[in-house]
Amino acid sequence: MDFNIYTFSTLSASATNLLLACIVFLHNPTKRRNIVYSVFCLFVAVWAFSCFLQTITKSYDFALLSDYLLFSFAIFTPALFADFINTYTNNISKKVLLLFYLCSFVLFISNFTPFFRIGVSNQIGFRYVAVPYFGWYLFNIFYAICATLGLFKLYVSMKENKGALQMQLIYLFLAFIILVTGGTFYLLFSFSIKTPPIDNLFNVISGIIITYTITKHELMDIRMVISRSVAYGIIGISLVSSFILLNLTPMNLILQIAVNSALGLFWAFAAHRLREFIQTPLEEKWITGWYDPNKLVNNIAQKLVPVLEKEKAFEVITDELKRTIKIKKVESLPASKASSTNDIAQTKEGLIIPLNSSEGPEGAILLGPKISEDPYDQKDITLFRTIMAMTIAVFDRIRPYEKIKREFEENQQKLFEAERQLERAQHLSSLGRIISEVAHEIRNPLAVIVSRAKRIKDEPDCPAKIKESAELISDRSDQIEKVVGTMRTLSQTPKYEPKEVNIAEPIESALRFMPFRKDIRIIKDLNPAPPIMGDRDELERVFINLFTNAYDAMIEKGGKLAIRLQPQNGHVKIEIEDTGSGISKENLPKIFEPFYTTKFGKVKERMGFGLSICHNIIVKNHGGTLTAESIPEKGTTFTITLPAKAK
Repeated sequence: MDFNIYTFSTLSASATNLLLACIVFLHNPTKRRNIVYSVFCLFVAVWAFSCFLQTITKSYDFALLSDYLLFSFAIFTPALFADFINTYTNNISKKVLLLFYLCSFVLFISNFTPFFRIGVSNQIGFRYVAVPYFGWYLFNIFYAICATLGLFKLYVSMKENKGALQMQLIYLFLAFIILVTGGTFYLLFSFSIKTPPIDNLFNVISGIIITYTITKHELMDIRMVISRSVAYGIIGISLVSSFILLNLTPMNLILQIAVNSALGLFWAFAAHRLREFIQTPLEEKWITGWYDPNKLVNNIAQKLVPVLEKEKAFEVITDELKRTIKIKKVESLPASKASSTNDIAQTKEGLIIPLNSSEGPEGAILLGPKISEDPYDQKDITLFRTIMAMTIAVFDRIRPYEKIKREFEENQQKLFEAERQLERAQHLSSLGRIISEVAHEIRNPLAVIVSRAKRIKDEPDCPAKIKESAELISDRSDQIEKVVGTMRTLSQTPKYEPKEVNIAEPIESALRFMPFRKDIRIIKDLNPAPPIMGDRDELERVFINLFTNAYDAMIEKGGKLAIRLQPQNGHVKIEIEDTGSGISKENLPKIFEPFYTTKFGKVKERMGFGLSICHNIIVKNHGGTLTAESIPEKGTTFTITLPAKAK
């Protein structure tokens, strides 16, 4: 028996197809696609092995028997080929496939009659081939029809699909073009046409491409089996080789027994671990997008153990998904922007995974496409649903901590505001006492000055220049009296008699006091709100002051004054927003302090009492809040909240 390149190629083709048949069938023996492809590979393996038998024999009878065996299986491969392609394309009718199998059966019967072949011959020099007759030519026609139809349908489906399925079909098309070419080279032998003995090399190449497509592009979803088979194969070969080498080494019987026992214990302990050590890199490096879902879930669970904030939990999950599954873009969405659905939803580029607690939605994770451009498969969906179930307990654990933290921060803010208001009240109280004393000390000598100036003006013989000076003294004294009067309002607690007030009324009344300006547009959004208990006149005074400040801020460029009124959690909220010059960040905390002003003009404006009085009226008299937010050159917003009248 002579071994040559053709002998090697026939054995390689037979082994490759037999291995593929076993792996595909054992992975899912109930799925039609796996069954058809397994049978196809098995029949091609027998075809290739029969070629091997015809190559090594010198007996005519054995060569003829091998040819019967060859065509008994080869006759069915065209129909199986078309059937397997149809499991992907679904564009060949069942009647056509049934006709193909019927033709195969008829040709199978004819294979054992002189109608199919005259005999076998070794005319090509390196192997026996059939001497064709009528049935053999019919098989060639049948082979050409099935191959052409199958490849055409595969090509059409390849053009119609996109993504991962299209990539699978492209590799299938390439593999089957090569396989059909190899089969054609074999059939040419029977016509005594001199062709290179490479028919089974094409068969091997086709098997390699199919294997590559299985592992890299999830053809028939059995790529895990391939990697495990390789890992088990390496461990098996290593185990057997180690015992063979050990027992070929000269040593006495006792030592041999001891060393064999030690080696057996070693493999019992190490085989599984070494298999995992080999398999994991194979899967990670060879299989595109491979990951271990159990390991990923465990990593996420471990990293979420110390987490006490929802934002941090989302960050952990998104980082692990992006890094492990290799996703281009992963975003977390707040509950307000997340979909109301409780299941995974498809988007244009990826998926939305909603994450909930037992009390409702907590947010969602938006997944973009994978770096590999592969679609999300059932394995991914199962993983995401596992994460969804796991995070319910996580968010239920986090929620109480977040509630306590939120309440603590709110109480801290309230305490800070209360301290500021107390400090301001104490400041005003102390300032009020000082102002009262100062005003008293000013008014006593001021009364004397005013009285003497009046007497001088009333003297008939008083010279004109002196009378003019007396009038000037009297006017300036009146201004001093007004300033002293304004100062005293801060030191006195007016009589406060709260009554039921519709807050929209003092707002409307204050607006009527404002002058018409073409360059200032007033926008009112006064929603129905519950009444409050307060002093209508004081509230009107507050609004006049705030509207006036807004007008002054827009005096140069004009702008927009927006007044918004709405109920809010047992309170009434009023926002007064202008688009004026704004207040600088360093000056904003000072605006409610007495004597602080940026205005220059009338005496009352220069004193800077307006906002201080407004704050006193809102906070002290009405139990509300008055705050300000401002962006220089963009505008200022004053926000007033007042408690609504209890029902």
